[in-house]
Amino acid sequence: MRELAIARKPFQPVEVHFFLFLGILAPLFGESRIFGGVLAAMNWIDNCALKIPGIRLMAWQMIFFLRDPIKNKSFLLSQRQNRRP
Repeated sequence: MRELAIARKPFQPVEVHFFLFLGILAPLFGESRIFGGVLAAMNWIDNCALKIPGIRLMAWQMIFFLRDPIKNKSFLLSQRQNRRP
């Protein structure tokens, strides 16, 4: 994914969490008595399925944590020069 590749250049490490693969469908059952059970089942499936690398990219939401920025000035200058206008 392009955004993650860009984020990994000036930050190490980049921690990524993926959410809502099937859980996004739970509101379809919002007014029924089985909503809680359906939501729990979909969240459980999400937790299992989103551990598979190819499936992760199909998640509806992701959060990435950027920590420990690289403070090397020469690295930052080279990144500015490589930007597209």
